[in-house]
Amino acid sequence: MTGLAAEAVDVRIAAAEAWTEVAAAGRLDPARAAAAIELGVAGGTLRLGRIADGLGYPTGADPAAAAVARTCVLATAAMLTSGTRPAGLHLLLELAASASAASGAAPELPARIAALAAGRPTSKLAEAARRLRALAAGEGTP
Repeated sequence: MTGLAAEAVDVRIAAAEAWTEVAAAGRLDPARAAAAIELGVAGGTLRLGRIADGLGYPTGADPAAAAVARTCVLATAAMLTSGTRPAGLHLLLELAASASAASGAAPELPARIAALAAGRPTSKLAEAARRLRALAAGEGTP
């Protein structure tokens, strides 16, 4: 995970390539990856913007895109549940929507994200949750 959050763009790209290979081989566990993101961001070790940037590189490959979408949704739900709301949290759901569109399948939305999507807030996070919900319902692209 630290490679995806590296300061240097070339390191993030290399980490994304490794992520794509692991996902294509079926060895990526989105729940564990999401837990690592939540732990690193909550602890101030990892920067969310860099992680979102790094995770954005493999979204063209279907197996990786599906894993990225699931990881982003789970990480966002974990942070919402724990009360951690770092700047840029919406980036994970925006990335999940893009990855879902690339893979052709949106992940199931946890209750916290579904409630956010169903509410009236106009934050970037709520808007991204609504786009993801629309994709999951088969209502188009983000």
